[in-house]
Amino acid sequence: MQTLRRSILFQLFLFIAFLIYGLHHIYSGIIPRDTTYAIILLVFVLLLVGGGITWFLLTPKEALVIVKPQDTNLTKISMYLIALGLVVGIIGSFIPDLTNMLNIVNGSIISLSSCLGIYISSKILIDQSV
Repeated sequence: MQTLRRSILFQLFLFIAFLIYGLHHIYSGIIPRDTTYAIILLVFVLLLVGGGITWFLLTPKEALVIVKPQDTNLTKISMYLIALGLVVGIIGSFIPDLTNMLNIVNGSIISLSSCLGIYISSKILIDQSV
């Protein structure tokens, strides 16, 4: 299947954003929030947004990549796992006694599935650039 290279780039940055989101949930369950933590998080988000916009705009609009059905299915599985992690986070907000533990579980699910998505997206981009 053919798709735009910009779509794969957007997908890659989306997975990176979910990775940061998942790590934030893990750290918020373990480390108390303070000013240094907020500044570091803001710097990472700004770097992600700035780099993503720059890379996205430097990619030609008509550049196509060929995506294998297996990669598409793995991307779907990764997105479903991220959705599962978000549902666990919603359920965790209703149970005050288990909030910290479910935040860590939520962040772990989202982070690991984001790593799978980053791997698949990077593999698609690297295979097409050779």
